[in-house]
Amino acid sequence: MTWRTYLVEGWRRLPGDLRRVILVAAVVGVALTALAFVLPPEQQVWAVLALVGMFVLVQAAVLWHFWRLRPTLRRARRLFMDGQFAEVVTLLEAERSAGQGDAAASALLGNAYRQLGQLERSEAVLREAFAAEPEAPHVAYGLGRTLLALGQYDEAAELIALALEHGGQPVIEADLGHALYRAGQPEAAARALEHTVKLALEPHRALMSRYLLGRIRGTEEDALRGELTPLAEGLALWRAEASRCAMTPYGVALAEDVAYMMRLLAVE
Repeated sequence: MTWRTYLVEGWRRLPGDLRRVILVAAVVGVALTALAFVLPPEQQVWAVLALVGMFVLVQAAVLWHFWRLRPTLRRARRLFMDGQFAEVVTLLEAERSAGQGDAAASALLGNAYRQLGQLERSEAVLREAFAAEPEAPHVAYGLGRTLLALGQYDEAAELIALALEHGGQPVIEADLGHALYRAGQPEAAARALEHTVKLALEPHRALMSRYLLGRIRGTEEDALRGELTPLAEGLALWRAEASRCAMTPYGVALAEDVAYMMRLLAVE
């Protein structure tokens, strides 16, 4: 992850109220900086002191936000990143049973259930989180991904689009295009997928985006093979997802696409 990506990710994870405070502070900071140059020398010190004080307060607000995140949630996030989804469920379900959960924990729990193939449980938990924080992009996106896996394509597309509207990562437009394609909206899907072409997508997202665009455009097999071959490592994730969702319409359709790509790329 580059420093720029790290900063963008950190900004998007801040609550909306805190982001607004930081933006206002930035505007005021620019004004105070300008005043420090135009005020009489004996008054400039007050503008500088106000600028320093505001900087300290904003920094304290950001640090307070990250400090108050529960240790349990921080640990669950680390486990999720390590692929230990069953451990995430054990940890966060214990917290829910004790009445200590919140929308952030529920969203992570729902995503972990999805990774374990427990889609109905994932949907139930994520709908709870969405009811509590309907404008949180990570919650809307998580619910959208679960509904996509369940074959509820139209609602999945609506939720992923909502996540984008509320500041979700641009890369999830690839998932929006995927949902629209499954929903039988190829033109809308193509528009979404074309936006992702210049983005630095993970191999699995890039592979599916190129594949779906190729199918929509009617790209010849040789040309499509050339586009997909550099992204073949992403196929493993889709094979696993097709297996995990084998009992849903999405899983069946995905398995057909995976089989086609395996034949196209000569993957065993």
